[in-house]
Amino acid sequence: MRRSDTPHDVAMMSDIRVARTLFGPPFPLLVAASKNWLAKERKNVTALFVMYAEGTFLPAETAPFSILRERTHGGSDVYVGQVTAASAGADAKRFFPANAAWEDWRARTAVTAAIHPDYQRMGLATAAVRVFMHDWAVAQMGATELRAKCFASNIGSKHGFIEEPLLRGEVAVIEAKGGGVEPDMTLIWHLE
Repeated sequence: MRRSDTPHDVAMMSDIRVARTLFGPPFPLLVAASKNWLAKERKNVTALFVMYAEGTFLPAETAPFSILRERTHGGSDVYVGQVTAASAGADAKRFFPANAAWEDWRARTAVTAAIHPDYQRMGLATAAVRVFMHDWAVAQMGATELRAKCFASNIGSKHGFIEEPLLRGEVAVIEAKGGGVEPDMTLIWHLE
């Protein structure tokens, strides 16, 4: 993420059409919160590249990319959204058995996507998550399960994942995002 992405990030995450699809971040997103996220991401990525250069990069705790851009005919690019990932935590319950031949560090990873409204319903989040899964999460993060928690109404999130019915619940939507209670679901992809 570039420092120049901050205003685009704040605008997208503060757009109610995007905010209503996410459990977080705070709404509306403040510039300081976006800058803090950027600083954290840059710190994680810098550490990742240092470990990679030293040959001690496995397992990575994050991905070195998160921002999606559209390249225009003139050569410039437009901020489209973001895909982020992190470990689901060592205590996250495994829903699919791990292959005994896999290393002990193989992890469960949580993935999140936020797409600017002008680019939604085009399959961009699905494509970005698939690239992330196959080109980074398995090989570099050691992911054997990816989890995506979303509102049940977000049918676009289901591509490539299956719902885990035991993890269905409800989320209280803050008043600033329209209020109410919505059902949620946890979608899981696993390495076979």
